[in-house]
Amino acid sequence: MIGIQKLHREPLSDELQALLFVLRIDREAPDRDRIRGKLSSIDWNQFLELVRHHRVVPWVHTRLQPFPELIPADIRKELHADYRANAFGMLQLAGEMERVGANLDRAGVPCLMLKGPILAETLYGDLSLRTSRDLDLLVPVDAVERAAEQLARMGYEANDSVHRILNDWKWKLHHLSFRHPVKKCWWNCIGGSCPLPTRNRPSMSCGGENGKAACSGSRSIIWALTICSCI
Repeated sequence: MIGIQKLHREPLSDELQALLFVLRIDREAPDRDRIRGKLSSIDWNQFLELVRHHRVVPWVHTRLQPFPELIPADIRKELHADYRANAFGMLQLAGEMERVGANLDRAGVPCLMLKGPILAETLYGDLSLRTSRDLDLLVPVDAVERAAEQLARMGYEANDSVHRILNDWKWKLHHLSFRHPVKKCWWNCIGGSCPLPTRNRPSMSCGGENGKAACSGSRSIIWALTICSCI
């Protein structure tokens, strides 16, 4: 039997070790003295660069928010600005996901929303605690053209680098990309050959009766294969 190997952290920088430590802070019973010790001698600019590189700004912001006296004012300000920008961005993606999903429903195009805001809500119960740059849409292979037509009608533009003159593109490519020139939103339209389930799919709420608009239970689902790559 192969045992779990312990991670050797000696070669890791102080900033990266501090980041790994912050991600594990117990919000219910934080050890303030230990946190102070871990953060006392790091290069905060390098720390912030690592936080952004690994796209964990929301998580780090919430973990360090109770300890403002331990963080330089300029770093605290930048973290908060990044957190707010991400929160608004996730809300925009959630709203756009609902708009696109509703249009596809009316057009009779079956689809599933993958990752993005749904995964954030399912894993953390809070849209703002995960980052997402685009949205992924799974449709049957024979419905890809209809989905693309609906996205075009909503103002999305297809990636011109994909040549769809011959029908073999469906089997050579795993997705098509679309972007909205005004809303700065990207969609990946993924063609799948398996039937899409229609029942027992988790729904998502964005807070309150007026906020239940991110996606309906008839479309949303988390696939195990997507969770492994995006937690």
